[in-house]
Amino acid sequence: MPVTTAAAAPVSPIPRDYAAWRRCIEHDCRQPLTAEFIAARLAALRDPADSHTRDFTRLYGKAQHRATVEWFEQAARELTARSA
Repeated sequence: MPVTTAAAAPVSPIPRDYAAWRRCIEHDCRQPLTAEFIAARLAALRDPADSHTRDFTRLYGKAQHRATVEWFEQAARELTARSA
């Protein structure tokens, strides 16, 4: 009788949690999460008139947009705590 194993779930290219998002930004994209980068991304993501923000929300949805804003805010808090 053949042995069957459960197939591994495919890994989503879209981060679903903070750890995956941070790994994606810092390791996969090789983008340091500096105060300047975080501030620029938050400014853009909080601007509903920004064309990139509109594209992001259209492509990935409002929930992913909210999560991404929250992850940048968390990264900012962590950066502030480390430098205190």
